[in-house]
Amino acid sequence: QYADKISEFDSQRITRALEIIEITGKGVSSFSIPSVVRDDLEIHIYAIKTDNTVLKTRIVDRVDKMFSIGLEKEVSCLINDGANEGMQSMKAIGYREFFIPELNIDEIKERIISDTVHYAKRQRTFMRSIPMVAERTHDEILNTILNDFT
Repeated sequence: QYADKISEFDSQRITRALEIIEITGKGVSSFSIPSVVRDDLEIHIYAIKTDNTVLKTRIVDRVDKMFSIGLEKEVSCLINDGANEGMQSMKAIGYREFFIPELNIDEIKERIISDTVHYAKRQRTFMRSIPMVAERTHDEILNTILNDFT
């Protein structure tokens, strides 16, 4: 079942699936999460609604902080220790941008910001696709929790 869901060229997922079978004796599909929530629980899932401008400012601030505490040096040390762009860990936002040879450090920083903004957008779109997720502001969620538990 799992093999039907992944590409035959997805070596990372194929390798992981084989590891799971070797360790547990069971296929990945046997560990699937139920698609229906237990009806004996009342579950509330909230996605925090944040203004796009505020979100972008937070992302820029976070990337600035990453650079100020040594992201460039960290990546340089990893590369010196043998890390390369083919490694799954080096494909993450904040690392993969350092492997684009034509970018200088300012362009790398801008690319990390841009990639993070796009990733946040995909996360928000995904969360909106889940019917049981309610999008609320931070204050609305806090008020709901306080009202439900007091």
